[in-house]
Amino acid sequence: DSLRDSVYDFVHKDSSEISGEKATALLKLFIIEMATAPLTTNITTSRSAQEYQRIVSFMSKNILENLTLEDIASRTNISVSYMKILFKTYAGIGPKSYYNLLRVQKATELLNKGASITEVSLAMNFSSANYFSVFFKRETGSPPSQQYRIM
Repeated sequence: DSLRDSVYDFVHKDSSEISGEKATALLKLFIIEMATAPLTTNITTSRSAQEYQRIVSFMSKNILENLTLEDIASRTNISVSYMKILFKTYAGIGPKSYYNLLRVQKATELLNKGASITEVSLAMNFSSANYFSVFFKRETGSPPSQQYRIM
């Protein structure tokens, strides 16, 4: 709900004070939130949609690990190439991009709760706080030290 409210405020209020980088990060998180929201209708899903949901669930449950595509594929018993097809079909982005956005969402949550950059990098199994900072800035456009509230 707070993410939805942030997007609403951005769209309906004077957004000139929000940087393009922050707006991009906000919209990426909003897209991930919408993609991971449970379905509210009773739709019979195809086998591929069920596979996609199973992989998304696995990613979400293992967000604190620093998994590679190969790790995800082997632990969900699916090939990397088929996983890429599923994510392009259902999420519109690759599985690694999706997983990285989930990780950014979790890191932002931890930072907003007051965790330090070092604490977040350790909790999320990054090799160093510096690498976490590089990763966060690459994904959001802003360093984690800004600790802006987007959720």
